[in-house]
Amino acid sequence: MYRCCKRVSHEKICVFFLILLSLSVINKAFADFEDGEITEKYRSSIPSFRQVDITEGDEGETYDGLINFISPESIQKASEKYDTFGNNAQIILPCLLLGGISIAQPAYNHFDSSLLFIAKAIGAAVLGVEMGDLLSGLHHATLDNIDYRNKSYPLFLRTGAYIFQAHHKYPKQVTKASYWMLTRISYKEILLPLVLTAISTYSGYDQYSAVVAISLLTFAQDQFVHACTHGKKNIFPPLQKAIKWLQNHPILLNPRHHARHHKNPTDEGFCGVTGHMDVILNPIIRGIKSVLQTVQNFRRGH
Repeated sequence: MYRCCKRVSHEKICVFFLILLSLSVINKAFADFEDGEITEKYRSSIPSFRQVDITEGDEGETYDGLINFISPESIQKASEKYDTFGNNAQIILPCLLLGGISIAQPAYNHFDSSLLFIAKAIGAAVLGVEMGDLLSGLHHATLDNIDYRNKSYPLFLRTGAYIFQAHHKYPKQVTKASYWMLTRISYKEILLPLVLTAISTYSGYDQYSAVVAISLLTFAQDQFVHACTHGKKNIFPPLQKAIKWLQNHPILLNPRHHARHHKNPTDEGFCGVTGHMDVILNPIIRGIKSVLQTVQNFRRGH
């Protein structure tokens, strides 16, 4: 009887996941519709994707052309339009549900009171967080090194590259956006992978699924942690104190470490959650750029 109920339960769970998968595909397909006004602004503004002149006002924050997209006024307008409970719940809740299942199910399957289990659980959590940090670094390094004026790249890559690179000129603008505005794109990016991760939890790979789920949810916090590194203030006070403590120890990315990236934005300091994985990623990025430069010089010589 128990086996039969267990089998039926798993079948219902699989159907539930397939429904979520379908919904997530629909959501991804219509993501541009939700951002229609912003997307259209870019389409009408960047036929040549040229670099625009930036003029500084009294506070050094007067914007022109494309840079207006990340002006305080634009951020405020976007927050008022999109930062609603319905929009937040549409993406965040499924991500948290799927991630929670992927993490809780392996813990339930393998739970015991031994020190070995506790050590494995802590190890899986740490590994997942650091993998998420590395994933954020790869994402950041890509967008910081793409030439957004190059029409051979897809529009969404050029747009992302422009926003990331404009941040180096106006780093404080990121602190004015809400948590939702900072993480909404990342949550959309991880939704489908989380669906697959949750399904694999019931396919004999539950321990691996837990690590992947933790890494994906960690990656989604990248821009929020980044904003805190730049001094974001409008945060729930106890959470702000906790973040400050984590930065000082350092468990989360701290301002001093991140400042190195702003001094050398295309070569180092890309990891945006803990910053620990920069030790691995920095030499890799430098090596890749060195190889590409060598190949380019060789082609020019011939």
